[in-house]
Amino acid sequence: MDILQLKERVRNAILVGESDFREFKSALEGKPGEKKKRLVKKICEDIGEALIAFANTDGGELLIGVEDDTTITGVPHTVEEITQMLDAVRTHVLDYQPLPVVYSLRIEIDEKVILFFQVEKGTNEVYQLPDGRVVVRKDKRTVPANIKRGFTFPMHKAHS
Repeated sequence: MDILQLKERVRNAILVGESDFREFKSALEGKPGEKKKRLVKKICEDIGEALIAFANTDGGELLIGVEDDTTITGVPHTVEEITQMLDAVRTHVLDYQPLPVVYSLRIEIDEKVILFFQVEKGTNEVYQLPDGRVVVRKDKRTVPANIKRGFTFPMHKAHS
């Protein structure tokens, strides 16, 4: 897919909003009018958690720099910090398990930088956070999976 098609796809995803398969995360924190950039470490943790949950469920998309209300606020971080965030697909997964990543890239939309990630459903293994926790998607939330009784990949009902 070329970059123009991908940008259009990302724009459409933002318009549609969050869902079981799509999550937005802000790169900013603080009160309105006093927003500052979030710590890279925290954003990387969010990226790892969301992508692992998606891979352990039915796959999905994560957009960094987009608010829950679909406002594009962007990622005001340095090139080095953005590189760290894009690398979270490897660095924030237990023992560098290879996630089924389709996209992990920086895109400019409306003159603002956003990060777009997409993972497919994992079929061969259970993905874990660096601390060993397993998370899955349930509705629009990321929740812990109970693996003590044997983990099975969650099945979603077919959407009509």
